[in-house]
Amino acid sequence: MKKDLTESQRTIYIKIKELLDKYPKPEFSKRMIYIEEPEFLELSNLMQDIGDGNHLIPKTKLFVKKLLDEWQSLFESLQSANKDRIAEELNPSINDNGFGFSSMSILYELGCTFFRNKLQEYTDFIEKKYEIEKQPD
Repeated sequence: MKKDLTESQRTIYIKIKELLDKYPKPEFSKRMIYIEEPEFLELSNLMQDIGDGNHLIPKTKLFVKKLLDEWQSLFESLQSANKDRIAEELNPSINDNGFGFSSMSILYELGCTFFRNKLQEYTDFIEKKYEIEKQPD
């Protein structure tokens, strides 16, 4: 007998799905690298709602742990990127070594894309497992 999603599991699923629908792949990465912007705040609030991951349904034993670890890594990376960006704006010559924010932003965007793919993987898993009707793109 197939179990239904709990209310909290459904709420988290809906929040993830809404964020993914609101910010398609290329736009998601470009918007999330600026941690003081409202778009990043939406992602951060979502991850706070997810908390320790108890309301996520594990795709595998390590899926939730890896997702939370990847979020922590992405968050730390973007905090560092934000400091680099501010420093570069205050002193444009700081980018002379090729490791400034503007040179490295593509790597930060890749980190965001990878994390978005993990969230997408989770929603796809839930939709398949619980036979939730997928919305057309």
